Amino acid sequence: MFVRAARSEDLDRICSIYEVAKTYMRAHGNDVQWVGGDYPGRELLAGDIEKEQLFVVADDSVSGPCDGAEYAEDAGTASERIYGVFAFIIGADPTYSYIESGEWNADGPYATIHRMGSSQEVKGVGACAFGWASEQCLAKGLNLRCDTHELNITMQSLLKKQGFRHCGTIYVEEDDYPRLAYEKARW
Repeated sequence: MFVRAARSEDLDRICSIYEVAKTYMRAHGNDVQWVGGDYPGRELLAGDIEKEQLFVVADDSVSGPCDGAEYAEDAGTASERIYGVFAFIIGADPTYSYIESGEWNADGPYATIHRMGSSQEVKGVGACAFGWASEQCLAKGLNLRCDTHELNITMQSLLKKQGFRHCGTIYVEEDDYPRLAYEKARW
């Protein structure tokens, strides 16, 4: 698998992956995250693509387990299949300016992963995405932050396996519901 920037022609597949992710969350006890409307929605996703901050985890049957960003330059073959999607945003996130019941690991610049979804067809999508994001942060001298709902046990487990530390609670603007905040400080 590899990570590459999402393209407009990927939108149908990306939207179908988010539908699978929502169904997975509901089946695993999380009936409150990403509800109402069509969140994240084509308009938001198209904006992320335009800003070059939406990425896909893909495979083309030639690559192996998360072969890395160096392979992404050759991506786009006819046999390519997208298995995951996430936003990787560099810069301060207003949502993270206030944290309660804790504190961030480190001050300084950071990137954030948002809206991670998997098609559930293969294992390792989240690990591949976080591995790629960690490499990007290491190269740029950034910390890496992420948040998730308290009922999203799968994401909490993945974050811990990827070396993130729970830092406290933040509130997401769209629903003002508390989210568990995590950070992986510079390496």
